[in-house]
Amino acid sequence: HLGWCSGSGLSANDPATSAPPRLHPGVRRRYPTIASLMECLALLPSLGTPREVLALSLETAAGAFRAWAGVARCWGQASEETRRGEWPEEALTWLDEPARVWKEGVGRSRAARLKIGRQHYLAAPLAAEGPALGMLAVCRPNAFTLAHEETILLLGRSAGASLQNLYQSARAHRQEEQLALLCDVGKAMNSILDVRKLVEEIVQRGQEALEAEACS
Repeated sequence: HLGWCSGSGLSANDPATSAPPRLHPGVRRRYPTIASLMECLALLPSLGTPREVLALSLETAAGAFRAWAGVARCWGQASEETRRGEWPEEALTWLDEPARVWKEGVGRSRAARLKIGRQHYLAAPLAAEGPALGMLAVCRPNAFTLAHEETILLLGRSAGASLQNLYQSARAHRQEEQLALLCDVGKAMNSILDVRKLVEEIVQRGQEALEAEACS
């Protein structure tokens, strides 16, 4: 029985106070791999930055596959990379080809494999819908199975959805700031009669907007 434990003292129906569900301790002991995957999928939507999404996805994949190394990347609005262990240059170069295809929105339902010497590599896109927003890859001495492919694709879809939500929230926040800036400029135009002061005010507001855009 794969049961969840509710957070202590928190209302399960209140999104502002609810915490990600915790698995029953018995489930974690008997099915550690399944437990870590389920907890990761439950926690991903609540993360606040792309770096956190990458770190949790990579940690979960490495633990589930007993991988000694891994790489998680995202691109687009945020460009981040998290690594675990050491990757040979040849393997890093190989990752560029599936990444290029996934960025175009092709092959989102397929994982990529590579074998270099005795090491096996498995990679998947971070994509919920449309072009991939990143990728997740792991490496280990033993060969990967079809079940491993399906698992890393599941992780990739969940992480991709979380990245997409973060990007959309950031875009909406920037739009709100731009609207607020337009309102401020409009008020300034009504209150400042001196043309020179008006231009200075508009330039200052524009610089503030550009600095905010660069920091976001």
